[in-house]
This record gives sequence, C-alpha cells and structure tokens, in this order.
Amino acid sequence: MCQKCEWQDVLAELNDLCADNDYEWANDTLSGIAEWVEENQHVTEKQIDAIDNIKDGAIRDPRG
Repeated sequence: MCQKCEWQDVLAELNDLCADNDYEWANDTLSGIAEWVEENQHVTEKQIDAIDNIKDGAIRDPRG
C-alpha cells in the first residue's frame, strides 16, 4: 500500500466522477483507472494528469 500518493482520495474522486453524467463520455477511462488504483492501492502521476485532463475537458465541452 502506498502511503504517499493518497490513492484512497483519488479513488473516491474517481467514483464520484463515474457517477456524474458530465463525465459519461470518459466513463470507460475513469472506471479503468479506478479499477487499477483500487487493485494496486497506488495512483501514478500520469493517472492524476489524465483525470485532470478529463475534468478540464468536461468544463470545456461545448455539448453541455
């Protein structure tokens, strides 16, 4: 278990994002990251970057 990366907080955020209709377009990616994070009890910087990019994309998405 990784004590430094606060993977539990990231996992909770991922679960919230997966439940949010604004992120439905990225649900496969978010749920895949969530599954990996839970399984490995760790989150990488690249995964955090991907999550941030998805959140930024939802804000800028002109569809809604």
